[in-house]
Order: sequence, then structure tokens, then C-alpha cells
Amino acid sequence: VALAPNGVALVVCCMQRMQALVSTRRMTLVRSEVVSDPVSTHLDMDLRAPGFRFQPGQWVRLHIPSLGMVGHPLTIVPTDSDEVLRFIVKPFGAFTTAMMSADLTGKAIRVEGPYGHPGVAPALPWASAVA
Repeated sequence: VALAPNGVALVVCCMQRMQALVSTRRMTLVRSEVVSDPVSTHLDMDLRAPGFRFQPGQWVRLHIPSLGMVGHPLTIVPTDSDEVLRFIVKPFGAFTTAMMSADLTGKAIRVEGPYGHPGVAPALPWASAVA
């Protein structure tokens, strides 16, 4: 059975949404601190994430409904704990700027992912084919 281009796009979109629903977890904020130094101001944020597995270099899509309806991609910062998911957020756009002043204690926070391939190794065959 052949699908029209629009049909293929619809199937791919549905598969992506199903994957997002399966990979989304609700997490609890355990620490949120605005840090200012002479160079910049950023937010250090830790979520309680028991059993969440990732590799350095991967990222997640953070959903905070009280700040906006669209998830925001953030890179995971590795820690020594298997129970904590850490982010360092620099205010850049509306979402990350709102995160700086928001009291997220007790708010619904959903994490979708992890996504991405750590390092550059997966891209090497593609890069050598282009060269």
C-alpha cells in the first residue's frame, strides 16, 4: 500500500508523538538557585529523577505548563547521583528568562527524553562520506 506524501508525514508525526508520550516522565524539583558571577547569571536546577538514565551529551525537552505550553530543549549536566537530573540554564528567550524568577516548587514538571547521541561518533560515517 503506497501512501501519499501527506500520509507519510502524518504517520511520522503520529509516531513521534507516541514516542514523546512514552518517554515523558513527571519529576519533582529538589533545588533551584539563581547564581550570579561577574561573567553571567544562570539558574542551577536539580530534579528528582530516580531511575532516569542518560549519557553525557544527551538532552531532554522540559515541559513546565505554568510557564508555557511548549517544551524547551535543555542539555543534561552530569552529576555524581543517579537520583538527580541537573540543568544549568542561561536566560536567553522568554521561557528561560521566566524560569529565572518562577517559583517552581510543587509545579508540574515533565521531562521528555533523553534524546541525541553522545559525542560525535555517530556522525563520523556521514562526515567522511561528504568529505
